Amino acid sequence: MKETRVKCDSCGRIVPRSKTVPIYRKKFGTITKVYLCIGCAKHRGIKFHEARERAKRGFTPRRRNRRE
Repeated sequence: MKETRVKCDSCGRIVPRSKTVPIYRKKFGTITKVYLCIGCAKHRGIKFHEARERAKRGFTPRRRNRRE
């Protein structure tokens, strides 16, 4: 079975999904999941293991304490 390939959001390289780091971005109130290749993730200083564990658990946004 062939593995799905995704496009790196930073450099545009097409790589297998297993060799990417999933990142969650919030734009205009919506949360989107984008993928970075290993090279771009290293350049940005993202730790692979932490990002993959976060993706496996699911995204839980942080709640802020608002003052009233």
